[in-house]
Amino acid sequence: MRATTLRLGSRDVDIGDRAVVMGVLDVNGPGAAADRSLADLVRRAGHLVDQGADLLDLEVEGGAPGHDAGGDLEAVARVVGAVTERVDVPLSVATSREAVARAAFGAGAVMVNDRTGCTDHAFLAAVAEWGATVVGGHRGPVGGAPDATADTVRDFLAGWAGQARAAGIPPDRIVLDGGLGQDGSTGQALALLRASGLLADLGHPVLLSLVDTAFVGTVRRPAHGRSDGPAELDASALAASALGAVLGCRVVRTRDVTGHRQVCAVVAAVRGAAR
Repeated sequence: MRATTLRLGSRDVDIGDRAVVMGVLDVNGPGAAADRSLADLVRRAGHLVDQGADLLDLEVEGGAPGHDAGGDLEAVARVVGAVTERVDVPLSVATSREAVARAAFGAGAVMVNDRTGCTDHAFLAAVAEWGATVVGGHRGPVGGAPDATADTVRDFLAGWAGQARAAGIPPDRIVLDGGLGQDGSTGQALALLRASGLLADLGHPVLLSLVDTAFVGTVRRPAHGRSDGPAELDASALAASALGAVLGCRVVRTRDVTGHRQVCAVVAAVRGAAR
């Protein structure tokens, strides 16, 4: 049975028909140049919420795989704490490290977004201990033909979800991310998008990340031989968002909150009317 509820902290979010939008707040990744101070970050967080973000995903220092968090934990707590004071939506932190996760939870975050498919028992135990939610992603790319991609990713995520449940995390606090756009071929990305329903059938909410969407530009045919510009690529990402939501994705991760919020609202209205 597909998930109809996503638990974020003390909130039960109804995802039976509507996909929620996760706005990405860059702290030390692409786009971070504009966020030169904590006050700027807080204002940006408020802007994403004003655009309609249901939750925020913070790319914080020390969250990246292979990064030695060390003294950065105070910075993580400072950023998370400042944002939670400003906005009234759940906060996620992109990390696969136990120490970063604990620092984030202690400052008010209710979710961690691990795009590496981490199987660190201490990391999952920390999520369970804090009653938090966790996203588990497939790193990609997957070798072999695109048609085999979906089965490979599905099997990996099914195994990862089993480990998360064994660590004591309830099913409605476990979110699956197929890793769309993470270094795979265009064919593999399209295969993963088509397979959104297979992932949803695992019984957990499914996240569709539309931050790295270079693949959408390779499947379009620009009019009159023109190259795709930002507007055309944004439109293609919105089309991918609509398809993912129809097939079963219930969390859409993006920097374009306004556009994807509108897409998810239309899909939800159609699904509700169909029932």
